[in-house]
Amino acid sequence: MDAIDIFLFISYGLFIGSIIAILLLSIFNGIKEPKTLVKTGVALAGFLILFFISYSMSSDEVTTKYASLGVGSGSSKLIGGALITMYIVLIASLVILAYNEVSKLFK
Repeated sequence: MDAIDIFLFISYGLFIGSIIAILLLSIFNGIKEPKTLVKTGVALAGFLILFFISYSMSSDEVTTKYASLGVGSGSSKLIGGALITMYIVLIASLVILAYNEVSKLFK
């Protein structure tokens, strides 16, 4: 085992630890202030609705290259839905960022 493997396992541990910390701190904060849970639930529901719309728009076409790698029509549709969701979120964030910067110019 060389240094790269050791540091890779350390990074896995740190990543998993940070995910656990995020979840625990969110739960503790939600218990202290229940109104934040409502906002989080609304945001999560909006994101899920966006994903299901993107999933329904995506194609389940599989090329022969990907079929040889074991990608089926369900996986292709799921990947397509995730990509469409990512594109929509990326474009929306860029538009919001541009709007913020332009609105700061006129203040």
